[in-house]
Amino acid sequence: MSKSGSTTARRRRPEEIDGMVSKIISGAGKPIGAYTIVAETERLGAPMVPTQVYRSVERLMAQDRIERIASLKAFVPSPDEQSVYLICEDCECTRSVPARDIVPSLAQVCRDVRFAQAKAHLEIVGKCDRCSGGDRA
Repeated sequence: MSKSGSTTARRRRPEEIDGMVSKIISGAGKPIGAYTIVAETERLGAPMVPTQVYRSVERLMAQDRIERIASLKAFVPSPDEQSVYLICEDCECTRSVPARDIVPSLAQVCRDVRFAQAKAHLEIVGKCDRCSGGDRA
């Protein structure tokens, strides 16, 4: 114990932090924000501060293990193939659908305007079937 009466927290390696953050994101079942991740680490008894979470998600994104859903300011596990994210503006449910049919077209657009594409991330915001009130097939 320190002189103030508090215990010193054990220092964790980045790999350990990344593993915990990745597991929380994978287990969420929906996009999850950084402060929700912080709250979950507290609930699990291994609290982290926001800066630790933000550094971890940066590393995980650089390794293509997770993706950021910009319009929700949240994170999801990276899908197996390039995807388009469909995001409901009402309930914020998110669906990932393969983008294999549009990726070649986007690549051609980039070539046409002499733009060197590094990565594409596509989000479409609208209303899910439940929130739009319809039973569309």
